Amino acid sequence: MSRPSGLGFVLSLSVLLLGCSSGGSVRYVSPYPARWVKQQINAYETRAQESTSVTRKVIYGGKPAYLIPSPCCDKFDYLYDSKGVILCAPSGGFAGGGDGSCPEVL
Repeated sequence: MSRPSGLGFVLSLSVLLLGCSSGGSVRYVSPYPARWVKQQINAYETRAQESTSVTRKVIYGGKPAYLIPSPCCDKFDYLYDSKGVILCAPSGGFAGGGDGSCPEVL
């Protein structure tokens, strides 16, 4: 058995580090159809929903955002912008603390 050369080791380590690094911002995939999210936001804004609505409007980054909780266990509660794009998950999940990317919302 031979030892790997120093250059081979450095090259392997570089490839590993580049492959594992994140490319910047996190991209979320909504568990809900975009149309449904927009309906929830519109219903909140027009107050058309019953008083049992659990959608909350908050200010996030100086703009209105909407917290729509997950309907079931151990899933993230997502915060959406007014266009229905997920901003982050401030609560929910196994520990209840969200994904850790926007804890200041709650």
